[in-house]
Amino acid sequence: MIEVLAARASWCVPDEKILWCHPLTRASGAGKFILYTVPGLDDWGAQKPGVGRKALVAATGVAALVLEAALGGGDQGGSAPSVPWTVLMGKRRDCLAVSCLADWQANGGNSSSRDDQELFWVLTTHRLGLLDFAQRGEGGNADSSGLLGGLKKSIGSVFERAEEPQAEKEPQLPVPLVCAEIPRNAITSVEVVEQKIQGRDRHWFKVGLADESALLVSDWKKSHERAFFDRMLAMTHGRE
Repeated sequence: MIEVLAARASWCVPDEKILWCHPLTRASGAGKFILYTVPGLDDWGAQKPGVGRKALVAATGVAALVLEAALGGGDQGGSAPSVPWTVLMGKRRDCLAVSCLADWQANGGNSSSRDDQELFWVLTTHRLGLLDFAQRGEGGNADSSGLLGGLKKSIGSVFERAEEPQAEKEPQLPVPLVCAEIPRNAITSVEVVEQKIQGRDRHWFKVGLADESALLVSDWKKSHERAFFDRMLAMTHGRE
């Protein structure tokens, strides 16, 4: 997979090992990447107007609030939309999962209409990253920094290699742009679950974070194949 080669060449530090790389596919019906099931936020991560969290708790009780988060309720209009292949779950809108994706969300990442956008979740021994693999030269003004101090090779050094004689024989690797990162010490659990979200029952790879928020990742082709997610779990622990 060319994305693994690109991430290893330009994003990873020398002792960092890529465990798996999984595409973040846009939901066909909704046109979004991530469904947010978080009190105070709508399905796509925008803050809901009107009723605040404290008022909602007072009116319905904590149990009902958590149930709303789990089901992503309140914005369905009586119909179940196409559920994206990543679901963010949290008990409050300042949870760790929301915070880690805040810059990407604020810059319109979840609503992007770019047809060329290639987003991938990349889990390494050091972090979970959401990377946008733009083609070379397309992301020159984007922020490519990360938790570990930025790209191992600068974008400039990639262009300089093109002038070397042997560069003609090397593959044209895309430039990974960092959308979000979560350090491994913030990840407290990884597991395979079968869960119904807005009427859609699927297998999910669940990444639990320190504050009990979580990211659920599925696959549009393999969502009902448990073996696929068991393999992701094995790779997470370095067993494949």
